[in-house]
Amino acid sequence: MKKFKRSVQLSALLAQLCFPLLSMASDSSRPICENEKVQSKPVAVGLSAGSGAIIAWEDNRNGNGDVYAQLLCGCDSASWEKNGIPISIASGEQRHPAIAKDTSDGAIIAWEDGRNGVTKIFAQKVDRHGIVQWAADGLALGDSTSEQRNPVIVADGSGGAIIAWEDRPNTSDSANIVAQRISNAGAMDWSPGGVPLRRQKGNQSDPHLLSLSDGGVMVVWQDQRSGEDDIYAQALDSTGKLKWDSNGVAISTATSKQSRPRLVGDGSGGAIVVWNDLRNNIDVDIFAQRIDGNGQVKWHADGVVVNGNQEKDQFDPVLDGDGQGGAIIAWTDKRTAATQIFAQRVNGAGNIQWASTGVQVGVGVAGDQSDPQIVKLYRGGASIAWVAQGNPVSSVLTQIISADGSVLSLPGGMAISPTVKDQLNPFLVTDGNEGYIALWQDFRNSNSDIFSEIIAEIPVGIRRIPGIVSSANSQSRRIFVDAFGRLNYAVESAGKVKIEILDPFGHSVATLVDAFQFSGNYSVPVTDALAGNGLRPGIYLCRFLKSGYAGTNEIFVTR
Repeated sequence: MKKFKRSVQLSALLAQLCFPLLSMASDSSRPICENEKVQSKPVAVGLSAGSGAIIAWEDNRNGNGDVYAQLLCGCDSASWEKNGIPISIASGEQRHPAIAKDTSDGAIIAWEDGRNGVTKIFAQKVDRHGIVQWAADGLALGDSTSEQRNPVIVADGSGGAIIAWEDRPNTSDSANIVAQRISNAGAMDWSPGGVPLRRQKGNQSDPHLLSLSDGGVMVVWQDQRSGEDDIYAQALDSTGKLKWDSNGVAISTATSKQSRPRLVGDGSGGAIVVWNDLRNNIDVDIFAQRIDGNGQVKWHADGVVVNGNQEKDQFDPVLDGDGQGGAIIAWTDKRTAATQIFAQRVNGAGNIQWASTGVQVGVGVAGDQSDPQIVKLYRGGASIAWVAQGNPVSSVLTQIISADGSVLSLPGGMAISPTVKDQLNPFLVTDGNEGYIALWQDFRNSNSDIFSEIIAEIPVGIRRIPGIVSSANSQSRRIFVDAFGRLNYAVESAGKVKIEILDPFGHSVATLVDAFQFSGNYSVPVTDALAGNGLRPGIYLCRFLKSGYAGTNEIFVTR
């Protein structure tokens, strides 16, 4: 292995910078399920502070599609039965799980179910201990003879959930969006078969939901009533009564096709909606609109452009709130030869906050990038994950972007786990403890498994550490390893001293000092220690501990 030469630099983080910069020193990911056959399409919901998340996925271990679940606790380990517990192993295919948190750190899971020959939507509740609460293999949500597809789900705030789906009659009639509320006890609270959001000609598809404070829900969907795809929205109260116009409110009816709407709450009872938009009849763009709790759109008619009408296609946006009434949006972008991931922030007034054409999230990554996922961070900004289609394998990369649009990881993003085989279908969710959890479909065992990583927003500080001080340029709070690869430091008073290197997830990867030391000046050969521990180039944390005091600095490792 090559030695590191003048290759390590320590610098204390500025007080306002609260993000760890991501780089995987070693594989600290944890399996959620490593069973035989294929496990895919992980979804999750974060629980209360420090409790981790409940994860559901599609599982083929029994020869057909089933739904399984697992608890990933805050201690970074799977906590129920090894490889998960069955949510539904009924006959036929169970596919496409969706999940929402209940009020007791449990979860409600919905899925497509083919046990009766015609696909229906079923649901099941599981508590914090992995015990299912309703009838074995779940409850059917609708009683119609229609085919039901594409469930989406949100919590109702009372221990139950609201679920919407595409209802497709077995006739020439168009598909409708239907919603149902299921109580904490598993009772259907709304009309038998669910509440249709409208009944007109033209298909409705691709619903997306937002919980409302009154126990109801806001829904957006893709709508063909005009003969072309548009975006519409509707709100229902806790009793299932439509709150707005009986046929929904138009978010965008611009010319040509609008599709794949997604929404997030604006913090004031309304929502910000984003979608794919082909109104320019040449390239797909990303547009956004804000709608308030009364069903009134707030920005320009048919929305504001997010990507600056950049050439080529921009599509499949995802978003999360920015904590200030706006949103951070990420999408797949074809403006270059290879598809890339870009992001943009829009404020509550509909004004673009970053460069007009967006900020490139993964600069310099070879091959196509796709499938962006996003989660807002506790201290502002967002983390974005995506699939980088490398040669020979695809990997899941992640990037932190600050509220001002600054990219805070290495330019190309950092691998969430060392790539041995393909990694696909990333999913991000907050962990309820100032961090987030990344999930993905992993082929390291040849078949497809589900793996996870808990990523903490490590609150690093710059306060002076009593007993341990920098021996160089302390006014600017910068410390340099000298030309011989040694870290120089001073101990002001005798005591136990520990200096260790952490990866951004808080795992110790190298210990430089762990000994009693008298007052005086010391030097430790940091470069040899890092090389001996096989640390890859990237950004880590250096933690100083002495006599009950602790401090953390940033460390850059290059070759």
